Amino acid sequence: EIADVNNPEVPAFKTIETILLDYNTTEVQISAIQLVENFELTQNESVLTKNGYDLIPLVYAFYPESVNQLRFYSEIYNTQIVFGEESKYLANYYIESYEGMSKMKDFFSRKRMDSKPVNILLNAIDITQLPSGNYNLVVEIRNQNNEVVALNKVFFQRSNPKVQYNLSDLASVNVGNTFVNRIVQIDTLRDYLHCIAPVASENERDYAYNLSKTSDIATMQRFFYNFWQKRSYDDPETAWQNYLQEVRKVNVAYKTPVKRGYNTDRGRVYLKYGPPNNLVEVYSEPGAYPYEIWHYYTLGNQRNKRFVFATKDMVTNDFALIHSDAIGELSNYRWQLDIYKRTWDPNNIDQAGPEDAFGNRAYDFYKNPR
Repeated sequence: EIADVNNPEVPAFKTIETILLDYNTTEVQISAIQLVENFELTQNESVLTKNGYDLIPLVYAFYPESVNQLRFYSEIYNTQIVFGEESKYLANYYIESYEGMSKMKDFFSRKRMDSKPVNILLNAIDITQLPSGNYNLVVEIRNQNNEVVALNKVFFQRSNPKVQYNLSDLASVNVGNTFVNRIVQIDTLRDYLHCIAPVASENERDYAYNLSKTSDIATMQRFFYNFWQKRSYDDPETAWQNYLQEVRKVNVAYKTPVKRGYNTDRGRVYLKYGPPNNLVEVYSEPGAYPYEIWHYYTLGNQRNKRFVFATKDMVTNDFALIHSDAIGELSNYRWQLDIYKRTWDPNNIDQAGPEDAFGNRAYDFYKNPR
């Protein structure tokens, strides 16, 4: 409600908006996962108090080398309705790689809990040996049949340069009688090691790149098989074949004279996130370089995310990522200037976008994809 205090005779302007809260009381629900810097029992209640604990929030979801504990808080609802009074259930919490969503086997815990209207999950995970990279902290609830009935996750980043790829994971890998044993051409293995980069963790990506420079076919095979076994323990070959089909698609659609499709920005985004729900292709707008805007309805637990690609020519077919609002991707609030900078001055640091001109539609396409 807005009113003019100096002119009370004018009726106040009122607006009413109905907001629906999507909370299902017949299903198990998990609250947002809160990353906390520290927690302790409450002595005097404050705005930081929840369920008898004072929670010091972690301002940034980033853990440098000096931090060895990941602490978190979450609430679980409605378990007594779904599982029954005095029943028990499992709460699993673990770390998974953000790129490939594979579980990190040394960072998995479970807790047996009693059914209540509200349960709290307040725990810490030792991340001393967690390598650098992008990760998700996952909380999942399982019933007595070991079925997942609720799941939530939160993104975080880790910098830990002293911890490298665990070679002991490869020592026990046996590739005999597997699909990898049939890949014996070293050039093919090198190409395969390169093409998994979009779905590999930072540590895996670095190791694969360095391994591809060697001539060690046996280690290449063990690493490659171990990579896909982590993502699909029961059927790693099918997981690889499904991914290979997508690689072949991007190699056709996004290749350049000097790059394979999976090495381009569009190819990487496609392989990592899948095809976009909406794709805007603008190649002949007045005053603009050719550009594309990809729109995803969902990216894991993210919603309504966009990627903007642009190129200075159509000959090379090499569109570079210039902006995205997705977690972990390049963010550039002046992305419109990259598209229109041949007609507008890009050196004015206070200017976030070009002035309105005939035919300029990039921002409209960005806000309203179709």
